[in-house]
Amino acid sequence: MSPCLNKFSYEERSLVIFDCDGVLVDSEQISAEIISSLLSEWNIQMDAITCQSKFHGFTMEAVVKWVNLKYGKVLDQEFLSKCHENTQKAFVSQLKPIAGIKFVLDTIKNPVCVASNGDLEKIKSSLRIVGLSKYFCGAYFSAEQVQQGKPSPDLFLYAAGKMNANHYKTIVVEDSLAGVDAAIAAKMSVLGYIPNSLPHAKKHRLAMREAGAVIFDDMEDLPMLLKEGGQTRKFDPN
Repeated sequence: MSPCLNKFSYEERSLVIFDCDGVLVDSEQISAEIISSLLSEWNIQMDAITCQSKFHGFTMEAVVKWVNLKYGKVLDQEFLSKCHENTQKAFVSQLKPIAGIKFVLDTIKNPVCVASNGDLEKIKSSLRIVGLSKYFCGAYFSAEQVQQGKPSPDLFLYAAGKMNANHYKTIVVEDSLAGVDAAIAAKMSVLGYIPNSLPHAKKHRLAMREAGAVIFDDMEDLPMLLKEGGQTRKFDPN
């Protein structure tokens, strides 16, 4: 059994690292719809729900690699540029904060930062659009800044180092298996946020719990979960 399934070490000043997409901003469905639409232009038929489930937590580099291996097609720079441009346009009009996240950030006293597989420009823009930038004081870290993104531990270790935090006492809030794997590899405790609205939520919960995350489905539970060492909410496999 992973040590992160037991009560983890918590101190009021423990660093909390938040993923961005799906944890701070409600962006996953928007991005999936755009990827699905652009893939159809390459005669690859994947609906948005399938894209969201398949590419959850992936970098765009990983998406391109997966498509190449699965379909033998090399998505070009035009695909990546259109994906970036269409996503940014959609975010301006559609992006919202995750329900309850402002309550969390107003409540907890921990130092916080963001560590995402997305690029820095996207992180900054997303948080600015939904009004969360003020909580992080520029403490944004991206896979662009390290050799490998999640599921490698590089990004979380880099973020903890920049925040002058003890990585053994750092707590990560994630919504993807890749993020959970990265946190466990970095010897950090990890809380897995999987709302009931997420496509294939049961499958994601089981995989993330098996990997070592403490699972929760209501963001407003996070402050108490932190204080109780992740033991406030029992995991329901159904």
